[in-house]
Amino acid sequence: MKIDTMTPGMAVHVSPLDETIELRIGEPREAGASVARLSIPQAEMALHALGFGIAQIKEAQRRSVEERQRLAQVVAETEVRRR
Repeated sequence: MKIDTMTPGMAVHVSPLDETIELRIGEPREAGASVARLSIPQAEMALHALGFGIAQIKEAQRRSVEERQRLAQVVAETEVRRR
């Protein structure tokens, strides 16, 4: 089984081998393409770390949106008081 995912500008290929997982980011001849062979524990750790990193980014984005909404509300309330 091989899993290929094409996202805009980046290909990701995951190939389970006998005792390892091959992870290829980018096409083989592309500049910046890389390949890693991971043991099962390494792949599990990488998956966990990626999930944690994504969660941190999404939480920061959520907080930023909430802060912008709060500031917009304060500005709107200030405008109402001025009238």
